[in-house]
Amino acid sequence: MKEVKTQAELDSMNGDWCFVKDGNFVAWGSSHVEARGSSHVEARGSSHIEAWGNSHVEACGSSHVVARGSSHVVARDNSRVEALGNSHVEAWGSSHVEARGSSHVVARDNSRVEALGSSHVEALGSSHVEAWGNSHVEAQDNSHVEALGSSHIEAWDNSHVEAQDNSHVEALGSSHIEAWGNSHVEAWGSSHVVARDFVSVVKYSEHVEINTGNMVSLIVPDYPSSVVGWCEMKGIKIENDEFHLWKTVQNNGTDFYSGEIQYITDQEIIAPDWQENYNGECGYGLHLSDSPSGAKGFAKSEDFRLLKVLARIADCRVFGDNPSYPMKLRARACRFAKEYSKDYTVFDEVKEG
Repeated sequence: MKEVKTQAELDSMNGDWCFVKDGNFVAWGSSHVEARGSSHVEARGSSHIEAWGNSHVEACGSSHVVARGSSHVVARDNSRVEALGNSHVEAWGSSHVEARGSSHVVARDNSRVEALGSSHVEALGSSHVEAWGNSHVEAQDNSHVEALGSSHIEAWDNSHVEAQDNSHVEALGSSHIEAWGNSHVEAWGSSHVVARDFVSVVKYSEHVEINTGNMVSLIVPDYPSSVVGWCEMKGIKIENDEFHLWKTVQNNGTDFYSGEIQYITDQEIIAPDWQENYNGECGYGLHLSDSPSGAKGFAKSEDFRLLKVLARIADCRVFGDNPSYPMKLRARACRFAKEYSKDYTVFDEVKEG
């Protein structure tokens, strides 16, 4: 395959395959180009582009692009893109994208996306997404998503999701969800859910509207208002009126919020702003989690340390009913117990007994 270094050389290829490594090019008509290195190609007409490395392609007209590596593609009009590897695609107009591997797609306007593997799609405008495998879709505006396999969907605004198989949907805003098979739906805000078959639905807001079949599992959270009841629900063992909780901290051992409370110490860790009768979920205490995953959710950086701490029942307050953060409680004090690796999970804890 010939390397071309100028626009004139590319124009003279007459549809034969060639590759570019650096520079800016415009591919017209039926040209066939492999974009490599840090090259920038504008694909127009019925051109066919294969993008590699860190190349950047802007696809217009009826062009066809295969995006690999860490390539970046902007797709417009009726262009077609196959996104693989860690490629990044922005889809506009009526473009069509097939996302595979760990590719990332931002879909706008009336674009259409088929998401497979572990691809990540942000669906905006009136875009249409079909999600398969372990793909992750964030649906907003008036986007339409068909979720199959084990796909994970976050639905916002007025988006519409049809969930089947083992898909997982988080419904927020005024989103509309149709759930079938063994799919799982977490319904928030004013979302509307129609659930059939063996679907499970967790209703987190009184404004959610749910229509279910007779085999659907509907769960309305009602957390205990006592620390003992909270521990029993979560399977946390209490010994001598004390129990273990989890916390993520910065590399220097301090909390993420203030940076002033040191958790890796032999001394008792005391909340400087403790208010015993405060009923809110944020502030006025040490905020400790029920599990490693619960604690990791509050880390403000991927660079964190995972700690197990020990707290007394009398020093803790839980949030009953249907709290926004059911994975945590508020404590006056605790003591450092042990540090664990960042990838430690509740499954490891169960194995240890």
